[in-house]
Amino acid sequence: MKISNIRQKRKSLDSQGLDECKPTKKGRGSNQTGAVTLTKERIDRFNSINFSWDLTGSTPRLSWDIRFNQMMDYYRKNGRWPPHSQGTLGEWVHKQRCKWAKREPAFMEKHYHKLEVRENIIL
Repeated sequence: MKISNIRQKRKSLDSQGLDECKPTKKGRGSNQTGAVTLTKERIDRFNSINFSWDLTGSTPRLSWDIRFNQMMDYYRKNGRWPPHSQGTLGEWVHKQRCKWAKREPAFMEKHYHKLEVRENIIL
């Protein structure tokens, strides 16, 4: 089960005022129960490792220029550009590549000129 699904189940429980969810059946007429039932014990286990149930505001939104500078710092330290798997910075680089590939007008107007000078950065 995905973490986002677990958070969603917990949110649903809280809104209904329940301590745990009931097992759900998979498929029509199936006797199999759902992959994971969020029980009180499971919630307690998540809480014991300080699991973050609510991600609202947990990842601040950084400006394009800050991300660009982080990317440049990463390159200076590692001698390569952050890969897609490199957390939020890698995801940001991937998104810049996608915007360039689509030639998104706002991206091309506002940001491409910074990358154009360093053509081999991410494009």
